[in-house]
Amino acid sequence: MNKIMKWIISFAGVLVLSFTLSTTVSASEVHDGIPTPIQGRYWSAIVSRKANSVQKHMYFYATKDGFVLKNTANGTIRCKWILYTHDYSTYVLNGSDNSDPSKAVWIFITPVKNWNTVKIGYKITSVNGEPKYPAIHYQHYTATPVSKVTAIVH
Repeated sequence: MNKIMKWIISFAGVLVLSFTLSTTVSASEVHDGIPTPIQGRYWSAIVSRKANSVQKHMYFYATKDGFVLKNTANGTIRCKWILYTHDYSTYVLNGSDNSDPSKAVWIFITPVKNWNTVKIGYKITSVNGEPKYPAIHYQHYTATPVSKVTAIVH
């Protein structure tokens, strides 16, 4: 009788442990839209395309229904359909390019110093493609907040 109770308790313990681990592993959820902390934020980063080239400003901003990257090497990129996940401190946004629906845009945003600056980067893939590397590999730019007018006009 004592062995049977030990087996039952062991089995119940394994079930509880497996359930707990399975819910912990799936903690990263995918959401629709733009994350609330990013909505209505406008950033600017200074970019050098090549050595000894003129530095340009690149602008990033998010509205309720999309994300815009201006003055990139590929021109202006606008994404309307956005999905996102928040892993650790990095927001990973995924949307389709408005000008070319066969391309997917991955945007990586990590706040630094309570959103005073952000590490930001992007990767363009095919619709079913995924970035090969972690977010930090694509975050080439450190952006600072700017006004709405500055970001939209430039």
